[in-house]
Amino acid sequence: MKLELVIVLSISIFIIFFLTSASLNQNSYNKFMTKSADGYSEAVWLDEILPKNAVFLSENSRSHALFPRKFISIRQLIEDESLDFVELVYKEKVTHIVISYPTKDSHKKMRDVLDHCKNHEVLGTKNVQRGVRNPFSKWRAYMDLQVIKLNCI
Repeated sequence: MKLELVIVLSISIFIIFFLTSASLNQNSYNKFMTKSADGYSEAVWLDEILPKNAVFLSENSRSHALFPRKFISIRQLIEDESLDFVELVYKEKVTHIVISYPTKDSHKKMRDVLDHCKNHEVLGTKNVQRGVRNPFSKWRAYMDLQVIKLNCI
């Protein structure tokens, strides 16, 4: 019974330290979130470069909790084959899209939006880290994203 107590107590202390260390200062919090929250790096970057009133269509994002702006995720809409993304851009007044880079690797419907809105402007391209849920993982995943301002509305 004492052995069980030592094991449970050791695990509890480790978990408490692991979870509270991120709340002690902003750098620890950013490091923890970047490593473990999928989309956090992307959200921080988009918050820096997008205007406050931006509405964006995202190819990769799905968590509304991390993004400070209104966005539409194609992951939620991809099953609907009849959905016209160009019509969606006009209906929702989408001002920007976040797309995989290079754009030739992007989803066909996202490329259709770019083909329709020929007068678009690239605001930035960045390699962002994807978070993983396993806190012990040494594996890191990255993706290249591009933010494009649409001028078709």
